[in-house]
Amino acid sequence: MNSIFFTLFFQIFLASYLLAQDSAFVHLTFNAETAYLVVDNDFEEILEIKTDTTIPVLAGTRYISLGIPNDQVQRFYLQIPKDSTVTREVIFPGFKISSATFNNNFASAQYYQANMMILSEPDTEIFYTDSLMGTGFAIINSEDRFPTFRLVDNLGRVKNVEAAQTGQFTVIEKYVRPEKYASRTMSFIPGASQFYKRQPLKGSAFILGTLGFTSLYIIENSAYKDEEIDYFNGLDEYRITENEETALILGDQLERQANTLNQMDNRRRLYLSLALLTYAANIYDAFTSTPRGGFSDPKPFDFYIQGTTVGGSPVSTATLKFNLDKLK
Repeated sequence: MNSIFFTLFFQIFLASYLLAQDSAFVHLTFNAETAYLVVDNDFEEILEIKTDTTIPVLAGTRYISLGIPNDQVQRFYLQIPKDSTVTREVIFPGFKISSATFNNNFASAQYYQANMMILSEPDTEIFYTDSLMGTGFAIINSEDRFPTFRLVDNLGRVKNVEAAQTGQFTVIEKYVRPEKYASRTMSFIPGASQFYKRQPLKGSAFILGTLGFTSLYIIENSAYKDEEIDYFNGLDEYRITENEETALILGDQLERQANTLNQMDNRRRLYLSLALLTYAANIYDAFTSTPRGGFSDPKPFDFYIQGTTVGGSPVSTATLKFNLDKLK
């Protein structure tokens, strides 16, 4: 036990000694009252500092990351000679909220004491470890490496979302209901849009109809080509024969073959027309029909987060829709 305390004491003493031997200082000013500081990407040591503050660092080239919760992090290198002070002024841009503001922003993680923000439809419940975290919007602090969330919309439809935990701040925007753009993009594959919109019967009908009629057309067209070859071979024999009896036999055979070709041609045209009509109906339905519960309706990010300034410090507020009919 004594050896452990001695080792720990020696390491602290050595670190202090080295800092004293190679000490330098960086003086930071910025256009906010407070900010969060990280030196050399050591995110286990995040400092909350006020503007016009001097920080001791090791001499040499230091990589400085300075950020406020509702703005992008400013990162830069500083060459700091031994026993000297280098001053740096940081100007954060105009206050603006966007998903890029929060993604990988360690200042937001520190400020909110969370590392994830989940956005979904306003009527979608967000569950984490079987606990309801919010409806449409939730801020979560997770220590899991790959946390899994469950989104449940007002029709009981469920979407499981696995996220990568970055240790900084990640915005996850997921919607349970189908998206209109995706539905229309899938329209070129028979039945795909309908299955995406959770319309399996309709999707199956379009798949079977399009593929079925197309298959019948291919089969009939192949048979028509074979019959056509036989017809023209017989026609060549009819033209070169000099025997009247043979000519009569070939003439009757050619007449029957011509009738057969005409019937086969009508059938293949019918199958092709039905295949094209079914495919066209599939595309039309994909563009016009609406899934049960409607399409997903993602809102601009500032619908959920509003930026403002209180006492010179940036703060944010969450705005959510709520169905008052549920209170009755």
